Amino acid sequence: MDAKKYFISYTGRDKAWATWIAGVLEERDQTVLIKEWDMRPGDNFITKMDEFLQKFDVFIAVLSEAYLKSPYCIEEWTNAFGIATKEKDKKRAIIPVRVTDVKPDGLLYGLVYIDLCDIHNEKKAEQELLSGIGLEEVSREKPSFPLNPPANLQALLPGNLPQNNLPERNPYFSGRDYELNEIHKQFKSCVTAKQIITGLGGVGKTEIAKEYAHRSINDYKDAIWQVHAETEMTAFNDCLQFADTFGLIPEGMDEARKLNPKQLGRRLKKWFKEHNSWLFIFDNAEQRKDIEPYILGIPTGHILITTRNNDLMPGKSIEIEPFTSRDAVQFIRTRLDRHQDLIDNDLAALTERLNYLPLPLEQAAAYMKRTRETCSAYLALLNKDGAIKALESSLGRPANYPRPVVEALALSFDKLSESAKQLLSLFAYMSPNGIPLDFFERQREKLPSPLSEDLGDAYKQDEIIAELLKYSLVKRDGNVFYIHRLVQEIRREQIKTHGTDWLYVCMEAAIGEIPTLDDYGRLESRKQFEQIAPHAAAIARYAEKAYIGNTDKEEKTALLYHQLGIGSDKLAQYGQALTWYKKALAICEKVLGKEHPGTATTYNNIAFVYGN
Repeated sequence: MDAKKYFISYTGRDKAWATWIAGVLEERDQTVLIKEWDMRPGDNFITKMDEFLQKFDVFIAVLSEAYLKSPYCIEEWTNAFGIATKEKDKKRAIIPVRVTDVKPDGLLYGLVYIDLCDIHNEKKAEQELLSGIGLEEVSREKPSFPLNPPANLQALLPGNLPQNNLPERNPYFSGRDYELNEIHKQFKSCVTAKQIITGLGGVGKTEIAKEYAHRSINDYKDAIWQVHAETEMTAFNDCLQFADTFGLIPEGMDEARKLNPKQLGRRLKKWFKEHNSWLFIFDNAEQRKDIEPYILGIPTGHILITTRNNDLMPGKSIEIEPFTSRDAVQFIRTRLDRHQDLIDNDLAALTERLNYLPLPLEQAAAYMKRTRETCSAYLALLNKDGAIKALESSLGRPANYPRPVVEALALSFDKLSESAKQLLSLFAYMSPNGIPLDFFERQREKLPSPLSEDLGDAYKQDEIIAELLKYSLVKRDGNVFYIHRLVQEIRREQIKTHGTDWLYVCMEAAIGEIPTLDDYGRLESRKQFEQIAPHAAAIARYAEKAYIGNTDKEEKTALLYHQLGIGSDKLAQYGQALTWYKKALAICEKVLGKEHPGTATTYNNIAFVYGN
């Protein structure tokens, strides 16, 4: 058949349909005249439309409600109708292509149209289009039995959204441009891909995956499906719902529930192999075995997995960090929508207090919005009662998150071995930055079992560290570790009622770690003090508040402050030395009395600092 010129007339709302039709025709070596591709900046719209009308052999009207109401489109098709009627020798044709359930009237009423609005398969739609305009013969073979598609199946064609079960888009989502661009870039670079989003509980993995799906919803023609993958059962149920939605359960749901995951997985994989434009999100996956039946050996599509478990499975992984300070402040502003009430300094202090973690910030915003509390007043609550009490309040329970941050982090804690739990409990009382593993190795005889034994075995020690890294509870840089302050706070609250006094264990170890008075002539001892000092200071501050009224432990606290004073004095940090000695003195005067030799020693040391 000789090539023809096709003028495609459409309204802007149906651009996706129009360009799809144009693409199908150009793949068959036909000439297409279409505004989207053939009109350039500076062209005169009226002149260009007149040019198209003079050249066309076939005028295709993309019929929809919007098209029939558009004055420009009405002018295009009425002019085309007049030209086609006058110039019968040129055999010009007008072919409406119906893309929504609209009933044309007037002059268009008598024209036979190509109907695409009720077709659910792109190949079938393409066949209907080509046979309708005469580029392919109409098949006269007996078709397969016309099974009705499921009633809830949406049309998966240009201009329509793919079938999906996505929750409502988060209107307060902000930041994360790098992470979203990285996901898009990695998926674009290969035909089939699995990507894993990892990170600490509450860092925003689910929201990033959901936002990616919403932003990319027009990139997936076949389906977008979110699977709650916390357990084998939740993963099975959501995959079963997908199978039912796409007509893969001919026996009915009651019988299908008797399938095992491998059997259901085979049905999904058959569908996956027949389609190549879909996205599956396995959200909050805990164990590899729970999702393996549905994701292994798939040649098409995209799979996005969110998990706290960095070791879930091999594949491209993106580790999500907390917000930047700027993004955290912007999130709170957007979430509260009360710009005039929010003071920059209060916002900065609040976001820092919550360690820039998205979920605690969402909970804080929910609390303030429901109570109309000011930012400074909420921050005062956090500092007075601790973050745990505020974050566990029902007033701060977010509607669009599966669980609050305290619960999310507690789940990660529960998965650790006993030794890893013990080490995390010790980390909870240290300064959050630069925690040296050597400190625990050198002081392991003061630590409880089994941690004390495991730290003496290089392989078991690595296993403990790997567990903490696995759930993003700590970060590692060489032989030092970093931990989120909120993780520390939640862990401290969690172990308050446990049998072991972890704070006292830390204090005993710190006292044993700080060099003695005569050791500071050695460079190694001075470096050791500099490394342990911020952690010993953190332990002493916790102990000062925790042990009020406990004479023995208060004396230990004074001793730790005393040692910090000696080390600071020896390193010529005289102002800091005075601070530590004065704290030791206050405790000694209260517990031992002003006449006690220990108190007198502290007076003497303060005098030496002034002398130095």
